[in-house]
Amino acid sequence: MFNESELQGILSYIEGLTLSDISSLDTLREYAIKIQGWMAFSAGQMVIAREALHSRRKAAYLSVYGSLKAMDKKLPQISVIKDYITDCCGKEDGNCLLAERVNRTCTHALDLSITLISACKAELTNLHIQS
Repeated sequence: MFNESELQGILSYIEGLTLSDISSLDTLREYAIKIQGWMAFSAGQMVIAREALHSRRKAAYLSVYGSLKAMDKKLPQISVIKDYITDCCGKEDGNCLLAERVNRTCTHALDLSITLISACKAELTNLHIQS
């Protein structure tokens, strides 16, 4: 089941994080592990959202063609049908975009965490060498 509120919560947490929130190396490591879990979750949500989008799109096409055929109407231009189908699937498309955004945000946050951990290690090494 798609969990929009959980994805929004992840985004809010990451976007609200400041450097003072992750001021120690241990806290930074814990944060990186948490992000990995969120990445896996958001990837799963991407799959769920994409499946729902395709299912909704298929149902919308069948509905449009069934309705037009039942009324014995001439098919409108394909671009009109595509636009209508896109509008019918707006929520599902939005869910896909949200899951993808969370996954990308987690990727960037994890990259930053790795960079910060490396910088902390280099700083500790330099301090050890100087003393």
